[in-house]
Formats: sequence, C-alpha cells, structure tokens
Amino acid sequence: TAVNQHDLKRIFAYTTVSQLGLLMAMYGLGGFRYHGLPTIDFDITQIANHAFYKAPLFITAGAIGHVASRSLPELFGAFHKHKAICLTMLLAGYALAAGPGTISFAAKELFLYAILHAADDHPWLWLILLMTIATAACNVAIFIRLLTTLMGWRFGMKADATPHAADAHAHSGEHHEPHHE
Repeated sequence: TAVNQHDLKRIFAYTTVSQLGLLMAMYGLGGFRYHGLPTIDFDITQIANHAFYKAPLFITAGAIGHVASRSLPELFGAFHKHKAICLTMLLAGYALAAGPGTISFAAKELFLYAILHAADDHPWLWLILLMTIATAACNVAIFIRLLTTLMGWRFGMKADATPHAADAHAHSGEHHEPHHE
C-alpha cells in the first residue's frame, strides 16, 4: 500500500505498519529455539533501528511539506531547491531500504538469520521469510521512488515532458510553451 501512495506522511505511516508487523513476527520467533537457545535476542536492535530512520522521515516530510509540498509528484527535482531536507530524507530512506552500512541492514540480517534457523524445525516459517523479502523489496522500491523523484530523474520519459504538461495542452486547445518556474 505504501508504494502506491503519493503523500509522504502516508507512505511513511504505511511503512510503520509494516515495521510493526515485522516486530510482532520477531517477538513470535522468540518462542522458537535453535540449539537450545532462543532464536531471537536482538529486539532492541529492531526498535532502535525503526526510531533512527523513521523519526527523520516524518520530520523531513513535515519540513518539506511546510516549504514545498508533501505530495511526491509535486516534489519532482526538490533536491535542487531544498538540499538539506532532501538529503536527510534520502539518507533516512536508505536506512528504510536497509542499505548496507546502516543499522537497518544489520537488524534485517539478524531477523533473517533467526527465521532461517527457526525454519529448520518449523518449515512453515519459510512463508515468513518470503513475506519479509517481499516487504524489503517494497521498502527498496519506496527508496528508489524517493530518490528519483527528489533528484528529478525521469527514466523512460522524454526530456521535455513535465508531469502535468499533457493535461494543460489537452484542455486549452492551443499550443503553449511549457511553464518553467
């Protein structure tokens, strides 16, 4: 659901719901054992991880909403005008995607390690592993969407295309040069 949203706060709120699901699954894994030890002993890593990237995401969403817009399509190329806010948002988005070198990366690795070992005795846990990978892929997609939008990169579009230029020409009946701000 987060991938299909356009409002930054909605995107980040839906990823919070996803993270809460991950935390619940993580605590559920605590009931399993691997070589006599609990499969999970890293709950503070997941909670700290979430706080370290989610707080900057919501703060920057509010800040960019105050000076520009919270609507992702309207933020196309915003990095060039609001470098500090966008850079902070992109760094937090990289952590959301669990990029290498982040606490998120280590936390996801610990979680996947726990699922892998718990699945040795309980094969149905492979389903949780697959769901975790799908969720991680969606988080990467959200980061890529943030990155390409904020940086103003268009892939597969003509260089002169603007997000609403086609609508403006269709309704006016006349040919106008695109408006540049």
